[in-house]
Amino acid sequence: IIIYRNYQNEFSILLDQMKKHGYYINARFYRERTFESYGRHSYMPGAVKIRDRICVDYDSFVYREAGISGLFELSRVSSLPVEIVSSITPGTVVSSIEEKEALKRKILVPFRKDDYEIAKNPAELFSADAGGIVFNPEPGIYSDVYEIDFSSMYPGIIVEYGISPESISGGNTAYLSQFLRGLLDRRLLYKYVNGRSDIYASRNKALKILLLNSFGYTGYKNAKFGRIDVHEKITGIGRKIIADSMRISEENGFTVLHGVVDSLWLSGNGDIDKTLKEIYDKTGIPIVLDSNYRWIAFMPQANGIGSANRYIGLRKDGTFKVRGIELRRRDSPPLVRKFQEQALDALNCSFDELPLKKEKLDDLKNRYMKLENFPIEDFRIEFGINRHIDDYKTRNSTYYLMKSLGREKMIYPGMVISGIVVDKKHNIIKSHSEFFDRKYYENLLKRSFKPFDFIISESANKIPDLY
Repeated sequence: IIIYRNYQNEFSILLDQMKKHGYYINARFYRERTFESYGRHSYMPGAVKIRDRICVDYDSFVYREAGISGLFELSRVSSLPVEIVSSITPGTVVSSIEEKEALKRKILVPFRKDDYEIAKNPAELFSADAGGIVFNPEPGIYSDVYEIDFSSMYPGIIVEYGISPESISGGNTAYLSQFLRGLLDRRLLYKYVNGRSDIYASRNKALKILLLNSFGYTGYKNAKFGRIDVHEKITGIGRKIIADSMRISEENGFTVLHGVVDSLWLSGNGDIDKTLKEIYDKTGIPIVLDSNYRWIAFMPQANGIGSANRYIGLRKDGTFKVRGIELRRRDSPPLVRKFQEQALDALNCSFDELPLKKEKLDDLKNRYMKLENFPIEDFRIEFGINRHIDDYKTRNSTYYLMKSLGREKMIYPGMVISGIVVDKKHNIIKSHSEFFDRKYYENLLKRSFKPFDFIISESANKIPDLY
C-alpha cells in the first residue's frame, strides 16, 4: 500500500524525477478535477496508479476521516476495490452497496429515473419540506448537563419504519430499508466496541459517514433508490421523534436546554438511564448518552439570541467538546487556535472554580497580544478557493492571494491555499512574508477571547461570592 500526496502534483513530480535518474516505476496518471456538491466546491488531485500496488491519496476524504481501516471496511461492504473507494465520494459507495444488495435479491435496478418527486401544491410542499428540528438555547452556562444522541437517527428511521420509494407510494415492499439494515447493525456493533481498538473506532467512523450519506442520497434525484418524498418523510418522522423525546425527558424531571436534529441537552436530577429506555421503547431508534458535562456554555449570537451551534462543554472525564468557535475553523491562524487550546486548559476545572480563572485567562490574553513573540508561521491563514481567478467579481482576500502567487502556479476551485496578511487595508496577502498586519491579527485574537470572557462573566454572575 502506498499513501501519497499529489495536491500540487508532488508525487507525479517525484516519480518523474526518479525516472530521469534511472528509477522507472510503471505508473499511470489521471487529471485533477473539481466538482460542486451542496453549493461547495471540492478539488480532487490527479490520481496516480502503480501496477501491483494499492495507491491511496492522502487527501481522500474517507482516508483522512477513517484511515486505512475505514477504507477496508467500506471496501468490504461495497465490494469495491480499496483504491476505488479512496477516490470516489461516500455517496457513490452508498449507491454501489444498494445496487449490490438489489442484485443479490434479484431486484431490477433502474437505468434512468424519472420519478424523483411527487407533484405537490404549495401547502403540501411547505408542510413536507420542513427539515430537522433545531432550537436556539438560552445563552449562558449550565452545570451537570446530559447530552443524549440518537445513533444514526435518519438511517434508523429508514430501517425501523420501512421507508423506501415504493413503500411511500403504497407498495408492500421497502427495498431501501432492507439494503441498509445490515449496514446499520454493523455500525451499531462497532459503535458499541469502538473503545476497545482504534481499528473498531475507524470502522465505526467510516460507516457513520456512509450512513449519513445514505440519508442524503434519498433526496438526490439521480440516486437509484432515492426520491425527494422519501427524504421529506424521514425528516417528518425525525421531528416527531424529537418531540416525543422532549416530552419523555420532561416527564422524567429534566429540562430541555437545547436540541439539534438528533441530539438533546438536558439538565435536571432525573434518572437518565430510565429516560433513554423509555425513549427507545417509544421510538424504536437506538439512543445513547453521548456526554455528561460538568458544565457547558451556550454562546450568544450578535443579536443576543442563543446560537444553535456555538458552545463549549467540559465533560466529566476531563475532555472538552467545542463547536462553532475559532478553534474549529479552517481559516483561523495557528496563533488563534493555540490561544483557545491553552484557554481551554485553563478552564479545565469544576463549575464553582470558573470565576477564579479570570486572572489566569487575562495573563494568557496579555501574553498572546505581544505578537512579536510568535513565529511568522503562526500567522498563516488558509483560504478556500471557490472559482477561477478570472471569475472573481469581488476583489477579496482570496483573489489577491491568488494574484500574488501568479498564473504559473496552477490553482483550481476547491483547493485550499495559505497566506499571511501583510496589509489588510490594501489587500496585500503573500504566501511567504516576514511581516504581518498587526492590527488585523490583534482583532482576530480579540474575537477569539469573547467565548472565554463570556464563560467567566456568566459563571461569576451565578457564583458571586467566589468572584
